[in-house]
Amino acid sequence: MRRFQYTRPSPLWKGDRMSAGSPSARPGKYLTFAVGQELYGIGIARGNTIQGLVPITPLPQTPRFICGVINLRGQIVPIVDTRAKFGMPGAEPTGHTGIIVLEVDGKLVGILVDEVKDVMDVREDQLAPPPRFGAEGGDDMVCGLAKVNNQVRILLDVDQMLRSDVGALGGAGAGGPTVADGRGPADE
Repeated sequence: MRRFQYTRPSPLWKGDRMSAGSPSARPGKYLTFAVGQELYGIGIARGNTIQGLVPITPLPQTPRFICGVINLRGQIVPIVDTRAKFGMPGAEPTGHTGIIVLEVDGKLVGILVDEVKDVMDVREDQLAPPPRFGAEGGDDMVCGLAKVNNQVRILLDVDQMLRSDVGALGGAGAGGPTVADGRGPADE
């Protein structure tokens, strides 16, 4: 099982972060991953942990794109299936399937991806705004496109992508119940 640990960024990273109010991507370092044939990137300051696939406990009556939860060092973390979230057909996990754990609104949430690729440095001249289809001002999860090595990487605003999902999950993630304390939503 591949497992990498990223530490919290120093204040120098603030200029490279994608924030909830940021409508476009910024130059900086991005963690890239594949879902299907597409390549995506998120600001590296957003990734807390990357790990291989571990057993996921399904939860009843959750949206189709919520796989369930995992126990990450005693912390219960909900997992979002990016294929389902993006409207793609499902696929069997492979040896490359991984989970990227992120913090959104103070809660931990994992995204299930087909493969974690690498960290890329994106310069200003490599960025392009995302194409706009339909009404302006929607909660679009794509904040930009990066043109690197003759490939286009889709840069995601994880706050836009996951904020409603985290709110719907209530107490799960950081600040929620842990395996060790045994608390659940009814106990709070």
